[in-house]
Amino acid sequence: MQASGTEQAFGQWIGQAKQWLRRMRRNRLPTAGFGHARAKRHGTSVAMTMFAFAIAPLYMAGAHAEEWPAKPVRLVVPFASGGATDLLARAVALELGKQWKQPVVVDNRPGAGGAVGAEMVAKASPDGYTLLLASGSMFTVNPFIYQKLPYSAESFEMISKVASGPMVVTVNTQVPAKTMTELIAYAKANPGKLTFASAGNGSQVHMASEAFAEAAGIDVVHVPYKGEGPA
Repeated sequence: MQASGTEQAFGQWIGQAKQWLRRMRRNRLPTAGFGHARAKRHGTSVAMTMFAFAIAPLYMAGAHAEEWPAKPVRLVVPFASGGATDLLARAVALELGKQWKQPVVVDNRPGAGGAVGAEMVAKASPDGYTLLLASGSMFTVNPFIYQKLPYSAESFEMISKVASGPMVVTVNTQVPAKTMTELIAYAKANPGKLTFASAGNGSQVHMASEAFAEAAGIDVVHVPYKGEGPA
């Protein structure tokens, strides 16, 4: 039986995913080095990358394969609503729904640096109807900071890189600093008094900020939330 265009596309995505996962396993970074690995030279902005994953394997081919998608697709966002990941997911879901002629429902499952949502997708039926919009840190950082993750990279197949964007440093208007130099000087003069928020322990913002603080020689306090929106 000849595979449909959809099945062929999924086959290509799965092949790319396997190559990507093999490269990722070979090039695992220690937690302390993650932020430096992605940091731009001036140290004030780092890249944040989002990937779309599906539970593996996707049983799409064969005599019993139906035309996909034949029903609504769930897109799990492992962070709280209102943040960058959530907004990106809703834009992606809207466009995919138009192309697929089926609703794509965004399902926010925040917690544990994305582990709650990833576990849900890892345990879902491997039929291509439950997708995960994940950050890179969920597979490169979480294994180093959580003793027992309820998922592994091998549980998923990568479909596509979705987006990559910068992180920027902002401060409360009450902080007497208008430049990065002034901010570092203020932090050094007031150790432990400044806090920074992130989407959760192990998130890309968390690791990049810790790497920046270490490089700058400042003492700041991390306040984790369940997503970019609450942070």
